[in-house]
Amino acid sequence: MKEAWSIAMLISGALFVAGTVPISWERALAWRRADAARFRVEFAQTLRRVDQLQPLLLISCLASTVGFTVSASGTSRVLGMLGAACLLAVFIGSMAVLSPSSAGSST
Repeated sequence: MKEAWSIAMLISGALFVAGTVPISWERALAWRRADAARFRVEFAQTLRRVDQLQPLLLISCLASTVGFTVSASGTSRVLGMLGAACLLAVFIGSMAVLSPSSAGSST
């Protein structure tokens, strides 16, 4: 069962990162050049674009990481717990700070 959780964790993690990194890479130069007001507008537009799928990918990644951690032992379990804690921090931070509107509404 540990192997199945490992595969699920790797695939869901790759999908989560694959949805985040290209957008950040593509927008980084424009965001760096923008003043604070324009950055807020452009960042909000980007978030609205990706905000629909990212929480679902993050939750699936977190769930598979927890599943792996429960089935693992030793160093794998410790690193799994660390990874799950980091993913949970990202999820809580994104719901509380970055996009609180997605927690309660679908707009």
